[in-house]
Amino acid sequence: MMLNADALWLIKHLAMNRDFCNHFDTFLKQILMGVTSEGAVGLRTRAMKSLTQIIEVDYNVLGLGDVRRSVHARMTDPNAQVREATIELLGKFIVARPDLIQDYYHIIIERIKDSGTSVRKRIIRIMREYCEKNPEYEKTSEMVSRIVRRVNDEEGVRKLVLDTMGALWLQPVKYKDVLAKKVSVLTEVITLLMKESGGLESVEAVFAALLKSDGDKAAIAATLQIVDTLFDEVIQLDTNVDMDDSLSNAERAKKRQDKMLACLAGLSIFSKVRPVLLLKHIEALQPYLSMSAKTSVEQNVLNQVIQMLERVIPLIDHPSADFISRVDKNLDYSSRQRGMTITASAISCAAALHKKSPKLKPSIADLFIQYLKGILTWRKKLDVPGMEINQQVMPVIQRSVFALGLMSRYYDWDSILSEEEVGALPLLTTQPLVERHDDEGEKEEGKRAVRDNVYLLLHFFCGHPDPNLRTKALTALGHVSAEYPEYLQRQEVLSIYQYAMTSTDRHALQLKIQGLKNLEMFLLNEEKKALKTNQEWEKIKDEQELKEMELAGSGLGSAVIQRYWATVIESYFHPLLDVRMAAMQVVWQTLSQGLVTPGSSIHVLIAMSTDPIPAIRHKVENLVKDIDNKYQGMVQSKAVQGVRSSFRLQKEIQQDPNSFIRGIRAVEQSAMSNGKSISMVYGAPKLSNDGQALLSGLYQSLRGNKQQRRSLVNSMLRLFTEDSTHKLSIAEWIFIADNLALFPYQVMDEPLYVCKSVESVLTIHGHSMLTQAVAELAPLREGDPTDDDYIFEASALLARFPADTSRLYDIMDRSQAYFTLLTLKNFLMKFYSITEARVQEYSTSDTWKGHDKGLGRKNIPMFQPHSSMQQLRADVRGLRGTREGNSQLASHIAQFRRLLLSIDNKDDEDEEEEGEKMENANQEYNDDGEMIMEE
Repeated sequence: MMLNADALWLIKHLAMNRDFCNHFDTFLKQILMGVTSEGAVGLRTRAMKSLTQIIEVDYNVLGLGDVRRSVHARMTDPNAQVREATIELLGKFIVARPDLIQDYYHIIIERIKDSGTSVRKRIIRIMREYCEKNPEYEKTSEMVSRIVRRVNDEEGVRKLVLDTMGALWLQPVKYKDVLAKKVSVLTEVITLLMKESGGLESVEAVFAALLKSDGDKAAIAATLQIVDTLFDEVIQLDTNVDMDDSLSNAERAKKRQDKMLACLAGLSIFSKVRPVLLLKHIEALQPYLSMSAKTSVEQNVLNQVIQMLERVIPLIDHPSADFISRVDKNLDYSSRQRGMTITASAISCAAALHKKSPKLKPSIADLFIQYLKGILTWRKKLDVPGMEINQQVMPVIQRSVFALGLMSRYYDWDSILSEEEVGALPLLTTQPLVERHDDEGEKEEGKRAVRDNVYLLLHFFCGHPDPNLRTKALTALGHVSAEYPEYLQRQEVLSIYQYAMTSTDRHALQLKIQGLKNLEMFLLNEEKKALKTNQEWEKIKDEQELKEMELAGSGLGSAVIQRYWATVIESYFHPLLDVRMAAMQVVWQTLSQGLVTPGSSIHVLIAMSTDPIPAIRHKVENLVKDIDNKYQGMVQSKAVQGVRSSFRLQKEIQQDPNSFIRGIRAVEQSAMSNGKSISMVYGAPKLSNDGQALLSGLYQSLRGNKQQRRSLVNSMLRLFTEDSTHKLSIAEWIFIADNLALFPYQVMDEPLYVCKSVESVLTIHGHSMLTQAVAELAPLREGDPTDDDYIFEASALLARFPADTSRLYDIMDRSQAYFTLLTLKNFLMKFYSITEARVQEYSTSDTWKGHDKGLGRKNIPMFQPHSSMQQLRADVRGLRGTREGNSQLASHIAQFRRLLLSIDNKDDEDEEEEGEKMENANQEYNDDGEMIMEE
């Protein structure tokens, strides 16, 4: 009987004698030619899949030099399908040969930022499979952190991220060492993400999505295991770190700090997502309230602990009196002695503790009375002419004002303080400032004297000349009005906010940011109240009353925010990132809660989608898509206003006033860049595959509807014409053309429609511009030739120039719109391999399905409207009115006429012959009708 090994050897021997095996090198060479040299995307993809099947049988083939080079080259293929096929090949290789991952790790890890959705999804699947099969790999944490970052990606990628993280983290395990490894990876991931702005928000978003269902018992059980292990890590941290003899004392301290912060950050995330999981560990957190908190790390730890306590305390059914007393005293001390951040957390947490035992007077009451008396006294002193706050006292005043706002937000002092204590205060007024609402009917009239006096104090100090005190007062006022929004409806408060958000005074900058943060705080608090109301009314199932309650709550929030809405959206157009971020948060919260109709803000949302900061534009792009789905046609109707607002934003944030404002940005990770830095020329990437239109998000939201996308293109092209009611500058025309050049077109109909529409604009409106120029010239002299070719020679034109050429130069500026459009058309034809014959054959009413096929793109020099950019240069504009400048102007008019003739003769002339004619006619212009610029 033949052994298995012998049978295998025999099969291989027989297979080696087949013609296929004898010609394997030839076949492999042909496949590699298909991978590297084939122009058709489909054939390149098939060739790569064929190579994948070969390598699956024998992984040593990938070790061949030609094969390795071909695979590396296709990793940066312009087409996503080819890149995906290549990634699939590498994925199978490294999963089967995990020891060789280091050779391809840097390529795999960077491709998760690929512009192709299918490529990103393939990378995530490969990483998941590798992590599951090789949990001990040293870079597992980095791979997982890269996956977590994609949680805010588009829906398909987000779902895959959640499935992956659910499989890696939220499956209960039986063995302690496996659990310890899982928690170790989690803390390492948190440490990596803490180094990035907004990194922990990604982890929180993952767990919030995975743990939102109460029915997933396995996920909740796995999370409980993680929480318990994290607490054990915190408690045993000193012991575990001290056991490592390989570290110096400084290294041990650093490791202890990093581990502590990572564990507490993880626990903090779980306390936000599902605080009940920390309930049994609440007693273990209390001792940390007594820590000295001298270093920034210790302060961070203390703040994390206080915030966790605040979230968990409301869930305790019957807290012991001793526990409440100890925590209350610790929080009172932190409110008095710690920095502003910890003070804010301590007051909020103390309020949550007070709600568990409302009959007990909080320790912080004495501090409130002390601060209120002191500030009331100073308020009356400042009525004396010439009286000013001593700079030695100023820090105490600032702290008192800040704390009063916080304490008035979280505590109802009119109910807590006795009549004797209120009577002992030097109050400014005892009459209520705001009329009583119906829902306050059960409260006694006048039971708001303390709160109203705090408001009066904060309003007064918002007008103090010291900028730091003003900012503290406005912050405190924001806290009070977040809980009691009726104050936001007072005219004097509205005036404060309008000044803060519209003032150009540099001293008012922090007020502007704080005013926006205050409105965001109000919106978040209103949302929190609405959720709480829904939960309470859900229990009694009284749907009718619940509906009335929701309407009442949203009505108040809507009434308040509408008074500030115009100022908020206008404040976004600011060069400082902090201002734009704060304004975006207010806009996003308002529209997410449905407090205003989106029509008035769509143009600002479109501008936000062009912001250089990804965190802003990604958040807003999703909002624009949601609005377009809910309100069909609304986004498209505001598109032109949005395009112009986008240019306005780019002008605001322009750092170098002498640079060009472009409608193109470098892609986050170019398919062609291979990790190298992207070269920039005239403010745009040097090559087309390295750039994308700033308004890509707008186009993508409308692209699915043929009528809407064409309407967008028509609206943008109309801005180049004389008929447009909008008067644009050359810089704005360049910005719009940039976007039309780099929009993410998917089918041939899209760029063809743009090219055909450009021709139509040039044909209809170009001759009118030429006629205007001729009308400004002096009449022909008697005896001069009347032939058009002579009349439009540069020298003949120059001889007829009037003494005042300003009107001619104005016409030249306006003609740049048409030169820019011609350059746009030529760029699109090269970019998408469109012939002139195909443009002429195309009809906008054509329903031929061939135009709906996918596009292939070339990697060519970027769209650069040199002729228009030349006219923006200060040295060129400085020549206007001089002999040299007039000579250039005459050449420009002659060139413009030839441009129009070339369009009229397109049906009869070959594209290359026309390009040569234009080049020979005037050496100052290239074959695209562009003026040659000096580097």
